[in-house]
Amino acid sequence: MDRFVVRHSSIRSSSDYGIYAQVDRSGVGAGTATIEVSNTTVTGSDNAGIYVIATGSPQGSATQIPVPNVSNNTVTGAGDVAVSVYGDALDGAQLRGNNGTGNKINTIALGGTLKTDLAVPLGGLPLKIGIDTSSRWYLNVAAGTTMTVAAGQVVKSYQGGLGVQGTLTATGTSTNPVVFTSLRDDTAGGDTNTDGDATTPHAGDWNGIQVGTAGTAQLIQVDVRYASTALAVTGGTASISGRIYSCSTGVSSDGDYVDARDVDWGQSSGPIEDDIQGSGVIYAPWVGYVAPPRPPIAPNQAVPKDNGTHCTDYVAFGLRGSSEAPQGDWNLFTGWSKPNFSGEEDGFGNYDSQVLDAFEDFQNGTVKKIAVQYQALPVPVADLRVSVDAYTSSIYDGVDKLISRANTESLDCPDSKFLLIGYSQGALSGHIALRILSQTNSELLSRFVGVALVADPGRVLNAQEEWYSSADIDSDGQLTETVPTLGQMLTSGIWSDANLFSGSGVSGPLPSAVVGHTVALCHEWDTVCSPRLFASVGAHTNYTGGELKALGYMLAFDVPGF
Repeated sequence: MDRFVVRHSSIRSSSDYGIYAQVDRSGVGAGTATIEVSNTTVTGSDNAGIYVIATGSPQGSATQIPVPNVSNNTVTGAGDVAVSVYGDALDGAQLRGNNGTGNKINTIALGGTLKTDLAVPLGGLPLKIGIDTSSRWYLNVAAGTTMTVAAGQVVKSYQGGLGVQGTLTATGTSTNPVVFTSLRDDTAGGDTNTDGDATTPHAGDWNGIQVGTAGTAQLIQVDVRYASTALAVTGGTASISGRIYSCSTGVSSDGDYVDARDVDWGQSSGPIEDDIQGSGVIYAPWVGYVAPPRPPIAPNQAVPKDNGTHCTDYVAFGLRGSSEAPQGDWNLFTGWSKPNFSGEEDGFGNYDSQVLDAFEDFQNGTVKKIAVQYQALPVPVADLRVSVDAYTSSIYDGVDKLISRANTESLDCPDSKFLLIGYSQGALSGHIALRILSQTNSELLSRFVGVALVADPGRVLNAQEEWYSSADIDSDGQLTETVPTLGQMLTSGIWSDANLFSGSGVSGPLPSAVVGHTVALCHEWDTVCSPRLFASVGAHTNYTGGELKALGYMLAFDVPGF
């Protein structure tokens, strides 16, 4: 069939489909085909009112995929879906203006690949994702294509799913959200499948929204209900606020940044087991989040009895990042045990050690290496056995142990100068400790003559410390620094940005007393210190030896006596 056109017609009382058309153009030299159903009335069909399939796998320019035009039709009394369209090159502009009443499933069902932008609502018929067979259950938004959904729209599916390699933008409001839900959900958009209470919705009724490579989804005040996974991100980036309800899994990510803050998970305690899977999902604060109180002061770190007899020019305090060894064990009943440390340097951290090694290469003084032996729990995003409260306690464990150990060192070795080196959670603990000292013990704060931070979650907008997105130093000692882009400069660290701490004075910039001799690294797309769309966990864990060596050089350059 080269041409199928129905215009300004009336089709009545069909014992099967009101209108059925199927065309495929595949292979070499197959040409194209025209398929159009427009401005037509279909009444009383036993099956779907309008059912169109337009597919193709071209080889060479002499074959084009047909683009169906199904627009401005009215369907009433159909025994199945009012309008179903499946195509390998759907054009949203040619699927508009369809209306209908009294149909078994009063929707326009779309499956296949959207190649040209689509805006919902399409007309009087609400959108259903996927049509009747498993090979046609998905609607995919192709790269370079945008699908937009307006406030108040209800999009339903049963067994289908929405794939995004292009852009999906759904913008609701708190009182008029966009809803993605099961076809069997009668509480949103009414009884779309007209079966009364014969069917009820359940988790897994449909496959949810899946953002693939280079895809982007921005979901503002959106409700996602009854999906197997509400929002899955693999190689793309996404943000969601609103409500996730009765889904087998809420949000999953392979490490790419997903901003799932300000989501209502149905309980004030936030997401529960299986709500979050994989790393890269930032979910705090959620709707109902209350910042945990400051934990009790942590026990002091053990100090060698002969500490005062081993004084050096510099004392380097290292705070390792989340999950860095050693780690405690987890028990279902007792939670996390304290790590075991083999000596005072154990737990300094891999990245921190590389920075210190470089510092010693470029600075002539003697150095005592002290690991701040705190919990350093995994982040809740990566390990749901860690609650936000437990993670907060881990952060403050580092804060308190750093302050107490530095205080002891200041008494035992009054002439030593202090260095602070921290990565990730360790950088945050160090950041907070310095702020506390600026308010409580300025004399002890003055002992810190050099600070080096890698991927500081507490970095603030317009941070005044010297910081770079990358740096390197060659064998001749030539330093190369990469300054942050404007886009990165408009970000702040994830814990600073989310304001997850309670208590005055805890969050904020580094004290002015240390800003002038602080150096920091934060990768352009590091999801922890520079969270935004397209950031990833990978950029947080791939700081190179060259970068850390350069940071150590800059630290040595900044301390007095270089």
